Amino acid sequence: MEREEIELTREEKKAVRLQICGLLDDHCAMCETKKQAIKGTKGRAWDEANQNLQKYCINECPIGIQMRALGTMLVSSSEKEKKSAGHPVVYVDLTVEEYQAKKKQGLLDHEIAKLHGISRSGFQKRKARWRKQGLIAG
Repeated sequence: MEREEIELTREEKKAVRLQICGLLDDHCAMCETKKQAIKGTKGRAWDEANQNLQKYCINECPIGIQMRALGTMLVSSSEKEKKSAGHPVVYVDLTVEEYQAKKKQGLLDHEIAKLHGISRSGFQKRKARWRKQGLIAG
């Protein structure tokens, strides 16, 4: 039996976003797994620990899985079709080496961010952290 997609109203989407925020506040902010994963790490070790933590949160953590399911409710079928056109989105954390290789290929920052499913602001914060750590030129 095929599942029919229902478009949410603006108010319903707001309720879903608030539910996601509640999960972030109630669980993720105090998550012991998160604290242990990044405790005492800096630089590349922090990046690697954070990447492994993101994989855990997305694929294994029951709260992360629940948030991802809620997030898919917010994207309409027409938006899903737009996003799937062109480059496929790869939801994998971006390393400095991958970033530099993609820049050498001629990709622009916003294209790299889109390929990795990273928001523009998140991408800029990541680059700022890399600059501060001396991993990329300023």
